[in-house]
Formats: sequence, structure tokens, C-alpha cells
Amino acid sequence: MDCPAISDHFCLAGHRRLTSNPSRIHEVEAWTQSQHLWTRRAALTITLPWTKHRNPKPENLAIREQVLGWAASLAEDQNTSIQKAVATWVFELSRKDPERAAAFLTEHGPKMRNFARKDAGRLLPQNITPAA
Repeated sequence: MDCPAISDHFCLAGHRRLTSNPSRIHEVEAWTQSQHLWTRRAALTITLPWTKHRNPKPENLAIREQVLGWAASLAEDQNTSIQKAVATWVFELSRKDPERAAAFLTEHGPKMRNFARKDAGRLLPQNITPAA
């Protein structure tokens, strides 16, 4: 992968494979440590289906929390593409679980660049929007 379009196309196909066999999540975790920018970004993009469950099962919650741990470590990466990937993951999570998204932003938002923090929290209701 050498650009966002290729990475996104790869991740769309990967969504189906990962959701059909969630045990592969451990392979994806290694991507977060890659020296390759698009591979680190893909680790978050390919796991976006776990942001979409309104009433997730315990195993889906465990994966969601695992990916939020990756997002927390990647929030320190100041690369714009990585910041956008973290923001997108938290933004998508805020659609179904705004309280958890707000908790993430409260704890890890200060490590993020301003544009990413604002983008991640743009759907959060005023009463649970974290302080910037």
C-alpha cells in the first residue's frame, strides 16, 4: 500500500474477512507497530466494523477496547494520516457509543492534534463533549 485509496480499498475487502474470523485481530495488532505509515493506518481502518454495533456482544466489546488501546498509542503519532485514522475511528464510535468516545477523547484527546480531536468529537452531544 502506498496511498490512502489503495489502503482503503484493501481495508474494505479486509472488513469482511476480519469480521468473518475475528481471531485474525491478533495479526492486525502487529500492524500498529509497522514502520510503514499505511499499514499503521490500515490497522484502524480495517477494524471500523467494531464501531458500528449498538448492542455489542462481549467478544465485540473486547475487540473494540483492544482497538481503542491501539488508537490511544497511535494518538501520539503526529502524522496527519494517522491522526485522521484515529479521529475517524473515534468519530464512528461516537455514532453508536458516544459515552465511550467521549471517555477516549477525555483521556487521550490531549495527545491528538487539534483538528483530529475536533473531528473525532463533532457528533458528541454538548453534555458529554470532553474538554479540549
